Amino acid sequence: LRFDSVYYFHFKCNWQRILDYPNLWNYLKDLYHQPGVKETCNIDHIKQHYYRSHPFINPSGIVPKGPQISFSD
Repeated sequence: LRFDSVYYFHFKCNWQRILDYPNLWNYLKDLYHQPGVKETCNIDHIKQHYYRSHPFINPSGIVPKGPQISFSD
């Protein structure tokens, strides 16, 4: 869940997004919709943590609003 929202931009792992791999993307969506998983995932919290916890990578502490990722497609 964190890759496209955080790792792709923050850690510069930007060759491809999970979304660009149809099989991985479908697997991730299936996992997200398993009972009890969705309720434990807070993307805003995850982004706040990563972007504000690494001042050597993100000295300004700016947390991007995007990308907006829907796991319900």
